[in-house]
Amino acid sequence: MELTRLDGLHVLFVDDRRDARFVVEHILRDAGALVTALENGQQAIEAVTSTATPAPAPFDIVVMDVNMPVLDGLTTTRKLRHNGYQIPILALTAGAMEEDRRECLAAGCNEYLSKPIDGMRLVETVHRLARV
Repeated sequence: MELTRLDGLHVLFVDDRRDARFVVEHILRDAGALVTALENGQQAIEAVTSTATPAPAPFDIVVMDVNMPVLDGLTTTRKLRHNGYQIPILALTAGAMEEDRRECLAAGCNEYLSKPIDGMRLVETVHRLARV
């Protein structure tokens, strides 16, 4: 079975938990992605806006936890979309109910995955969203 590769993709990964950042970064890097990891939504907005002006954002996809201090993932997504940021956003959430999915999509996320994260599914989802 051939593993999905993310060679050449630049992923902005946002999660307040250090252990989660370590694990997800490792999964994405092993698949060939370049990963920029941040701790909260405010940092994500700053990274996107500081690198997006005047050139387009260098990130191919944002992978972001929903529940974070400072600025949560759904509020961050709404702000990014309001400011015209069109790059795919994948939400990671502890919620596994249909209502959680609807909330993520309504905020502007392209897709969501529930935790605990399955590495292969994460890589496949990032590949699918970023390559569209």
